[in-house]
Amino acid sequence: MTEATLDFGSWESEEKNLSNTVPAGIYDLQLDKWEYRESKNKGTPGVNFVFKIVQNEDPTLNSRVVFHWAGWGTFFFRGCVMALFEDHLKELNSMDPDSKEYEDSKLKLNLVDVQNDLSEDLDNAIGNIVIAEVAVNVWKNEATGESGENNKISKFQQQS
Repeated sequence: MTEATLDFGSWESEEKNLSNTVPAGIYDLQLDKWEYRESKNKGTPGVNFVFKIVQNEDPTLNSRVVFHWAGWGTFFFRGCVMALFEDHLKELNSMDPDSKEYEDSKLKLNLVDVQNDLSEDLDNAIGNIVIAEVAVNVWKNEATGESGENNKISKFQQQS
């Protein structure tokens, strides 16, 4: 039998590694994946965007995950889509809106397709980097008494 060894650092570093949250701040986030998901409470259709922190000064934060669930068509959904496709949407501004090129280049996000986890545009956005303000959300479930912290994206910022 092979002996397995676990190396532990200081209390502070180990506690930080176990935490699911990252400190509040402005981060470069890279879209890692997306998936259709309905809200737990009301069954509202939406998309769960999974981002990873990249290019951070603190290397221990790189690759940490930040989730962003947004209800379909809401302010938060539109903000996320605008951040993910900022360059693409700016390119559309220079095109004739009556042209075939413009029509072919528009984003096509269809709820029925997304509900089936199909979206060429969202798939193409995987790997795109956005700048976002990440907050720490403190929560408590009154029914169970459970409480904790998680991160939420409070807003996306323009890159230029």
